[in-house]
Formats: sequence, structure tokens, C-alpha cells
Amino acid sequence: MLPDTQLLIEPKINGIAIALQYRDGTLEKSISRKGIDVTNKIAEIQDIPLKLSVSGIMQIRGELFTPNRSPNFSQRIASGFVRAAAGSPEGISFCGFQIINGKLNQYETIQYLKKLGFNTPDIKSCNYTSQVQIFSKQWLDKKTIY
Repeated sequence: MLPDTQLLIEPKINGIAIALQYRDGTLEKSISRKGIDVTNKIAEIQDIPLKLSVSGIMQIRGELFTPNRSPNFSQRIASGFVRAAAGSPEGISFCGFQIINGKLNQYETIQYLKKLGFNTPDIKSCNYTSQVQIFSKQWLDKKTIY
């Protein structure tokens, strides 16, 4: 046991990294890891809120992915959608997991992003390192689905 320590376990979401910028609650810009502005494509994704009830500038980092698909397939579909001049966003989701330069801890960040309407990773907390190993094995054995 780790006294006074809480471990958070968060799955790795395999897709393509996207940063969203909101100004006074309106989605202003979406940038890929390569620095390409993909705002027009990202605005088509149904689970990305176009409006938030926040003021000022807020930047959110996450992954564009296809749920319940293999990591390689998920990355291929998400990157193909972003690169293509036309195409349907059907089956593509966004998982937000970080507020860039945020002052909240990871647990509070995930809760806040959920409150704002984002899909977030399903985090688990525990106090024992052995629980991390058990959860990891269940995830690898597909007994815990994301």
C-alpha cells in the first residue's frame, strides 16, 4: 500500500493527437500534432462541443479515434478522415484528457471535461500497486472494454 497516495489508471487511446482551442466558449481552432489547422474537419465530429460555457482561452488536448477498433485501424481511419478533402466523420470520436496549462490535477481535469460535454477516458483509482497490475491484465485480456 502507498499511504496517502492514490494511483490513477488511464487507458492509452490510440488515434491521432488533436488540440482544441476555445475562445470565450466557441471552438476557434483545432491543430494536429504536425501543426496543421484541421478546424473545419474537427467541427464535423459529433462529440466535440462547438460551444462551451467558459470564458477566456481554453485549450484541450485529446485523441481522435475510432472506438472498439484495433489501434492501427483507429489511427488509419482518424488520420485518413483529417487528411481527406471530403469524407464522413461517422464512427470517429474525440476523447479529451488534458487541459493545456490547466491547474487541476488529472482526476479533476477528467471530471471537468466530462462536465463540459467531452468524452473522457474511463479512469480507475487504487491505493495498491498490485491493483494496477490486475487492472492492466484485465484490460489486456479485454475483460475491461473502452
